[in-house]
Amino acid sequence: MRPGFLDLLGNVRRRPDRTVALRRYQALAPGYDGTVTQAERLRAATIELLGLREGETVIDVACGSGLSFPGLVERVGPTGRVIGVDLCPHMARQARERVAAAGWRNVEVVNGPIEEAVIAHTADALLFCFTHDVLQSPPALAHLVAAASPRARVAITGLRTVPWWWGAPVNLWNLWRTSPYLTTFTNLRAPWRNLLTYCPNLAVARRYWFGSYYVAVGVLAAEREGRVSSGEGALSG
Repeated sequence: MRPGFLDLLGNVRRRPDRTVALRRYQALAPGYDGTVTQAERLRAATIELLGLREGETVIDVACGSGLSFPGLVERVGPTGRVIGVDLCPHMARQARERVAAAGWRNVEVVNGPIEEAVIAHTADALLFCFTHDVLQSPPALAHLVAAASPRARVAITGLRTVPWWWGAPVNLWNLWRTSPYLTTFTNLRAPWRNLLTYCPNLAVARRYWFGSYYVAVGVLAAEREGRVSSGEGALSG
C-alpha cells in the first residue's frame, strides 16, 4: 500500500479512527513485513532497553505480524510469556502463523481493539513499537496499564516531528511515508504525552534521523491516580 494524498489529509483528524485503521492494515498485511525492514534497528534497540528477564510476561502492543516476537521470546525464555495484541485480524493471523512456524508455546496472540482485549496474565513489561494510534487513545492506555503490574517497565519507539523551523523537509517526508500506518497526526511532537499520566519518569534514551525517531523507556508509577503531565517537559535524554 503506497502513501496517498488522501491518507495524508485524513490523518489530520483529532483522534485515531479504528475503521480506517482496519481498512489500511488489511491492505498492508500481505506485504507488511517487507515494508518495515528499515525499522528493525529501532525495534531491536527498544526490545534491548526494555530489560526483559527470563520468566517475565511482556505485552507486545499492536504486535502486527509478530516481528518483535523472536527478540521477546529470546529474552523471556521458555518460562516467560509473550502476549501480542492487535486490532487487525489479517495481521493477527500472520502473527499466529509466525508463532506456529516457530513452535513457540509461550506466545499468545489476542485479536481485537486494544481497549477491549482480554489479557489473562499480568504483564511485567509493555512494548510499544510503532503504535502511534494506541498512544493517542487514553482508554487503550488505561486498559493496558490495568493489565500490568505496579512498576512494570515500558519501552516505546516510533515517529515524532522535530521543530518545523529547521526540520520541515524531515517532517514532510516522514509524514508522507508513514501516513498509511497511522490514522492521526495528533501529538506527533510528543507522541508519549498521554502515557506520562501513568509513567511520569519516561525518558528518551535514543534518537535517530535528526531526532525524528526515538526510543523512550520508563517505569509505571506504583500510584497511578491523579498524575497529569503537559508532555514534552517531563522527558529527558
